[in-house]
Amino acid sequence: MISYRSSPVGLAVVTGATSVLGLDVARYLGARGFELLLVAEDPGVDFVARALRADGIDAEPVQADVATVHGVEMVHAAVVARGVRLEVLVLNPGPGVGGPFLRTSLDADIDMIKLNCISVIHLAKRLLPAMVTARSGQVLITSPADPETPELCEAVYMGTKAFLLSFSHAIRHELKYSGVTVTALQPGLANNIASVG
Repeated sequence: MISYRSSPVGLAVVTGATSVLGLDVARYLGARGFELLLVAEDPGVDFVARALRADGIDAEPVQADVATVHGVEMVHAAVVARGVRLEVLVLNPGPGVGGPFLRTSLDADIDMIKLNCISVIHLAKRLLPAMVTARSGQVLITSPADPETPELCEAVYMGTKAFLLSFSHAIRHELKYSGVTVTALQPGLANNIASVG
């Protein structure tokens, strides 16, 4: 059983924290008093954490490749070690692989599926149970404005994003009475956020 120390607001985990969207979400949450666990594969996550700390925000970097099992387990271990109740989980996968489907690298396509789909499932499996047990929390999953509209030269990328929207809807219904909400963030829509929970 995990014991949590008290925190005024709680912990927020933000993946893809070095992207423009990830950084904006992190700043928004930090300004509202959340302690931040910033996750990204690239070493720039340390710079982002330092910049946020300079603004008085409690931010800890975790350099991890969540497209791998080891990377996800690193994030889970960091959440447990932090000892603060997880209140917000932002699942913000990375950019896509562009190009005609018959010309893109199979390895690159599979890596993108691992990042955009498998990592989201793995992180949710590891981190959602504690939120449901606490009957409190919010999950935010990023997806394009209209993942069902085909985009030329982004077949696999848009397929992964359509999966994320479908996944968001499904777990929203499963968690309906759990105290945990699920929202799909769809940049590009008129209101920017399409709530499914």
